[in-house]
Parts: sequence; structure tokens; C-alpha cells
Amino acid sequence: MKVIIQRIDGSDFLTIDGRWVTDKALAQDFYTLLRAYRFAQANTTVSFRVLLHCPEDDYSASIIEGVGKAGEQATFRDSEPEITRSRFEIEDIADILAGDIDATRLHLN
Repeated sequence: MKVIIQRIDGSDFLTIDGRWVTDKALAQDFYTLLRAYRFAQANTTVSFRVLLHCPEDDYSASIIEGVGKAGEQATFRDSEPEITRSRFEIEDIADILAGDIDATRLHLN
């Protein structure tokens, strides 16, 4: 399973060097949904969707859509985005989901 980014208006897929390609096999695997979403939002200027893609049977499922907020001259990193934390705290998840969610309700029983 791969986590890839698709441009909504052109149905192209993002590579790590910032190129949009038509072949899903060439799309960068971002490994996690949040990493892919944040990368696309920071480095593109287009509407995009984050997909879970299974190369074995060429099946993709759209998980979340967003809009790139980079300037007109988007610059792309030469490597994958750096992960500074290995896990999220409950409060972080609440902020990501909606901001108004009570973090104490996110604990699993």
C-alpha cells in the first residue's frame, strides 16, 4: 500500500522532485496520510487529493482533499519531509481533526 498525491484537475500524480506524472508507479510514496497532506499543502498551488494506492491490483481510494498554499514559485525538497516526532499526543490529534473536539473523548477503551 502506498500513500500518494493526485492533482484533482489533471489527475496527475506528484513525485518527490515536484513533477506531475501520469503513471501512478512513479508517484512518491509518502507512507502516512498526514505527511502527504502537509507536503502537498506546503509545496503545491493546486487542489489535490491524498490516495491510498495498492499497486498489486491498481486500486486507489481517495482519503482527503486539500488545496496547496505554496507561493507561485513552489520549491520542492530533494528528499522526503523530515518527521520530527514519532507519534502524536491525543491533544495533537484533536487539533488536526477539528480543533473543537474534546481530547478526552479520543481515548480508546
